[in-house]
Amino acid sequence: MSFRLKGLFSSSTLGVRLGTTLVLALLPLGVLSIVQTQSAQREVNMSTLEGVAGASLRAVQPQIDLIRDAQITARALAAALTVVLEEGRDCSTRVKAVARTIPQATIVAYVPLTGLMTCSSNDVVHDFSADPQFRRLVSDGEPKVAYNPMGPVSRSAVVVIGHPVLDVDGTRIGVVTISLPYLSVAPQDYSDAVSLWQPTYLATYGPDGELLISSDDSIPPREAVPSDVPLDDPSRLAGTSSYHTDETGRRIVSVISVAQDLYLLAVWQRGNSGFLDSNGDLIPYALPLLTWIA
Repeated sequence: MSFRLKGLFSSSTLGVRLGTTLVLALLPLGVLSIVQTQSAQREVNMSTLEGVAGASLRAVQPQIDLIRDAQITARALAAALTVVLEEGRDCSTRVKAVARTIPQATIVAYVPLTGLMTCSSNDVVHDFSADPQFRRLVSDGEPKVAYNPMGPVSRSAVVVIGHPVLDVDGTRIGVVTISLPYLSVAPQDYSDAVSLWQPTYLATYGPDGELLISSDDSIPPREAVPSDVPLDDPSRLAGTSSYHTDETGRRIVSVISVAQDLYLLAVWQRGNSGFLDSNGDLIPYALPLLTWIA
């Protein structure tokens, strides 16, 4: 019995020595493989963040373009109304002509500082004197972009473009407003080298962190957004995308500035699962481990 064990041990010694030699010889290659794989992962992660941010931006680009066009139009209309009001010509005719150039607008109007709107593209008369949004638009005489989840005239979510109107002496007498519908946003899925990323939650925020519109009103934002994301001031995250890992898995949070004081927050999550997806931290060690086992 002892002879058999001794023979087995002595015969296996060569294999052990050879295996040990191979493992040690492949050690530098294994370390290099780990370093290269980790570097590749970092590049994939960075390209994924850029791709997700690009997908979010493409989703809101039509809204951004519409707002910019409306800002240019509002500035031109404000300059034209200075002459129109001075000469006593019909203001409604001018704003209706401008409204035809922006068919998406729900209303184009001139509102004097008193707040009583009588000059509008749809002939609606409305008193904005007590409206906090109007008071904000005329607070300092600067062009502004405001968001109203329920427009007082359109009764729908609108982005309001405001531009001050001056008389011939340069005195501020009112404001031009162009109300635009807030378009629904639905980014397309994004695929990186490993996973398919899908937007799971979208929300529009004001400058003070006020939630304006979300893709799912039944889910509180704090439950839909990773806990380490500050919802009180989304402007700090504007233009950034970052990874967040918690009990629900790895997610990406992307914040895009739609307009001044208007931000779109998108939460992205992996849409598929598997070894490469759920155990991504082990991927750099898989190749050298399998090599050493072989």
